[in-house]
Amino acid sequence: MYEGSSNPVPNAGVDIRLYGENGYVSPVQRVQETDPLNTHYIFNGPVATKDSVWRLNVDKSNAIQGTKRYLTWQIGAYDSSSNLIPGRVFTYDYRLSQRDWQIFGYDGSVDISLYTITKDGYAYRLNYDGYMGIDSSLHANSLGKADVNCNPMYRSYSAAQWIEPNPQPQSGSSCDSDPYPIFFENPLAAGLPESAEFDDGQTKRILPTIKNIAINNLKYTHTPGSITMDGTITADIENYAGSVNIQIDANGNGDFTDPIDRTILTTPDISGHVQASFDGLDGNGNAIPAYSKLAVKLMTDKPGEVHFIRTDIEKSAGGIEVIALNGSQTGPADLYWDDTVMTTERCGTRNIDPVQNLSGVNSAGGVHSWDYDGCVNPDGTNSAGNNQTDIDTAKLGSSWGNTRYIDDWTYRSSSTQATTDTGPAPELHITKVANKTKVSDGSEVKYTIKDGSEVKYTIKVTNKGSATVPHIIDKLPKQLSAINSKLPSDCQPKANNTIECTPNYSLEPNQTLTYDIYTKVS
Repeated sequence: MYEGSSNPVPNAGVDIRLYGENGYVSPVQRVQETDPLNTHYIFNGPVATKDSVWRLNVDKSNAIQGTKRYLTWQIGAYDSSSNLIPGRVFTYDYRLSQRDWQIFGYDGSVDISLYTITKDGYAYRLNYDGYMGIDSSLHANSLGKADVNCNPMYRSYSAAQWIEPNPQPQSGSSCDSDPYPIFFENPLAAGLPESAEFDDGQTKRILPTIKNIAINNLKYTHTPGSITMDGTITADIENYAGSVNIQIDANGNGDFTDPIDRTILTTPDISGHVQASFDGLDGNGNAIPAYSKLAVKLMTDKPGEVHFIRTDIEKSAGGIEVIALNGSQTGPADLYWDDTVMTTERCGTRNIDPVQNLSGVNSAGGVHSWDYDGCVNPDGTNSAGNNQTDIDTAKLGSSWGNTRYIDDWTYRSSSTQATTDTGPAPELHITKVANKTKVSDGSEVKYTIKDGSEVKYTIKVTNKGSATVPHIIDKLPKQLSAINSKLPSDCQPKANNTIECTPNYSLEPNQTLTYDIYTKVS
């Protein structure tokens, strides 16, 4: 255990507590700042009575700010004979501190192997050789870094805009990325259940069985009143974790790959529900009229998708190797990345080619690597790739991974899809009647039509089909002429004694549109 530069304070320190099934909370064990080096702390919880997840919490709120404590820990689940069961310990947020270079004067790089399991049951081994991040973290999740719309960015970017000449993307801080557990030993050999009760009383997934993907309830809903085909696309997906592609066949010819067609990237929520907005524009940016025929296809083309985020790592000399452990495709997996928004003016050696890798590179032996050799401070001393004072010092003293989120992702290659069609199926029912004047007792007044008489016609249009913008042409009898000053704003007089009416909104299913047309007998 290492004590930092601040003076230790009696009775101050880090509090450790164990939480478990049925509301169990252990007494607090404080790691005192004044404890001597190599002090051992032992936490023995009660015997679990069912499949359950126990949580060890480290609380530093009672420690003195600036005091650093480095501990070697061993956490495990044990059977009734006190034998350690490998593969039972995991975290959702793995943070590492490697200050050996600062404390003892040597590099301190290590080889790290971890494991993760996706929401849909795919397991991976992650190998990080030659890893030295000073203060860094490792995460695995379904989105990587998400944008402000909570969709995957599919790119790496910097957390330090002040040393990046290019604008860095904005992340969605409130997005639920559905973090994946990071195991320290192979969980497939640990006899884990599909799910278990956590200390908060909720039952959550542990090792799901890989099942066939199902897409249900794919539906397009037109935006009421819109004169274009903008609307909302919804669906429900089972047994899948990853982003989805919604393809729009904008010209309705059955081909989803024409230049005029569209693809929308979105991500299901934790329950598997998909809801995506469609702006009603085709691939050329032109509005698609509300009466057009469209086809919508949803593709779950990334089963087993998982993003591995390396955060603020000065040295990743062996890169990352990902090995698929289950499913129909096992062995070293292809990885993808996109580092194009970050400046390449950084020190140290690196193997990041291609900078934009969207076709996939097999990760066997480790790929996407960098080092901080040759990185120096302005005074020529070794910076360990950690100098991010400004743009100029970063060129000489900041390594490729310093203050950056490096996103590598992979997925399996199978695909499931569903398709639905929408429009055009408007069915317009039109009635046109001349209003008769009535007296107070309800009987009709009989009158004689003569020159100059005013006749009001009521046109009713009811849509019994899909949404459309009706275009109504009313040809008047030759003895009638429209009173232009009384025409509805949607209607205009045209040649050959016709009236054309087109509303500035769509007529939705079962909606009725009414026009009053005033005419004179001549």
